[in-house]
Amino acid sequence: MLMTNRRYPELDLLRGLAVLAMITYHLCFDLSFYYGFDIPITTDVPAALAHSIATVFLILIGICFVISWERTAEKARLRKYAQRALVIFAGAMIVSAVTWLIDPQTFVIFGILHLVAVSTLIQYILRPLKRWNLLLGILIILAAFTLPAHSVTTPLLLPFGIMTKNFMSVDYYPLLPWLGPVLIGMGLGDVFYIPERHKALSVLDSIRWPRWILWIGRKSLWIYFVHQPVILLVLWMLLGM
Repeated sequence: MLMTNRRYPELDLLRGLAVLAMITYHLCFDLSFYYGFDIPITTDVPAALAHSIATVFLILIGICFVISWERTAEKARLRKYAQRALVIFAGAMIVSAVTWLIDPQTFVIFGILHLVAVSTLIQYILRPLKRWNLLLGILIILAAFTLPAHSVTTPLLLPFGIMTKNFMSVDYYPLLPWLGPVLIGMGLGDVFYIPERHKALSVLDSIRWPRWILWIGRKSLWIYFVHQPVILLVLWMLLGM
């Protein structure tokens, strides 16, 4: 079992960069969607950028989960990850409520926080697969291409990527395909960090990373919780409604 409490700065750095890119994207989105700025945020390139950021973020969640798992006593794991899932899901429901008040037509039904909350419980179940999670994650992504588009009348299947007609949401990350990057991250975590970090990564220890980006990476989840309300509040103070 990996018992050291050592942090891996490369993971904090990647999380920090992903958070900064996410904040920039959401600032542009808010300016375009809520204030009518001429920013082509819904075109193919920005959409691909947003999905790329989310993919990196979710892969890192998978990697960090396996490191956390190995550092946690076996008896404490169920409680730890159940509590984590509950806290994240509570934050996700707050996001849903706030976005519903802003725009009931496009509010967040199953956004990335909902995904992370549910994925936390799925990760707990699938942890015994270890490196096989890498293959399972790829299969989940491929399976998403077989889903029917806008073919059901019930919203109950939205978490699985099956949408209703005319469905719209400002933040939609269903389990298919987005559980895939999480599981890929778990597999990569076992390859490169369990039972210890791969020797090839030791060269990264000699690099002096910007501390403020590392701090953002360590606080990434909480920053995700608060960044949109902060952005909207600042825009309201500067531009009004």
